[in-house]
Amino acid sequence: MLREIYTGALSLTGPMSIGGDTDYTLFDADGSIRHYGDATIWDDIQNSLVGRSLSSTAGKVDYDWAENAISFDPSGDIDVQNDCVIFNLQMPHARKDGTAVRLHMHWEQIDAVAREFTVRYRVQEQGAAKQASWTDAVVDITASPAFVYSSGTLNQITGLVNITVPDLSDVVQFRVTRTDAIANPIRVTFIDAHIEMDSEGSRQEYVK
Repeated sequence: MLREIYTGALSLTGPMSIGGDTDYTLFDADGSIRHYGDATIWDDIQNSLVGRSLSSTAGKVDYDWAENAISFDPSGDIDVQNDCVIFNLQMPHARKDGTAVRLHMHWEQIDAVAREFTVRYRVQEQGAAKQASWTDAVVDITASPAFVYSSGTLNQITGLVNITVPDLSDVVQFRVTRTDAIANPIRVTFIDAHIEMDSEGSRQEYVK
């Protein structure tokens, strides 16, 4: 395919789109970029896991320093602080408004036996009243993993919950524990979320 090479700068007095009728990238007259339909892209949002009693024997979660992981013992209780890890994720300005935040867990799978984690979450919307209530989701982390387990210790990824979040800068709060009663600890190396993005950021500080 031939490409025409421009030696000077191009100037637009109006917006220009590249793509089809529904899947396209829009270059606005001010130079900003926005993606629509299948032109949107994906990225991770990340945060550290925090536990009230990590490095103690009081709860069901503890650091595994040798493996750079957090170890979850069986029979945790989502209502017991010492059994949980907590974290908050704030929505980046590049995220497409109203799309789902897809929380997933990176963990070490040691066998094919079903294991259960409970995720408790709530969404704090910017400019709205504080959300006091929580939603619980119980997930069998071996039911729909990203990779098929065969033997040994597998670096596995499992989706936990998909949460629709309205606007930029909204915060999702999480509590996570392991609630099955099967023997042996489960090591978790990271919990993060995938987001769909339709721009490089927001045009205004608090407005998409």
